[in-house]
Amino acid sequence: EVQKLNKLNIITGVGNPNSVLASALETFGDMEMNLITFPDHYAYTDDELISLTSNLKDGEVIVTTEKDWVKWKSLHKFIEIFKNLKYTLFVLKINMELNEEEKLKRLLDSLVSNYEKEISQV
Repeated sequence: EVQKLNKLNIITGVGNPNSVLASALETFGDMEMNLITFPDHYAYTDDELISLTSNLKDGEVIVTTEKDWVKWKSLHKFIEIFKNLKYTLFVLKINMELNEEEKLKRLLDSLVSNYEKEISQV
């Protein structure tokens, strides 16, 4: 039996959480969503994720990004408890698009060049 999705709980720690929300809307359509954000590169703890996921109701799912999932899956206590809750987890793949690739290349070249100058002066 396929469970009807009632609510998405989006948990993420990325620089632009609105992009995750937009991806979720595009993927799942217009439904109730709860966006829970953490700072970019956040170091999640077992207890935080257990607390956030322990009160889910039937039909609620968790959505996160690949970037977050890499961190989550190393939290063994959370993973064991989450498996026993039998809730659905969706992991969104986030793509990056560069609008000004040449400008970025010049900036990186400049940073590398300045770093090389600093190193040579030591």
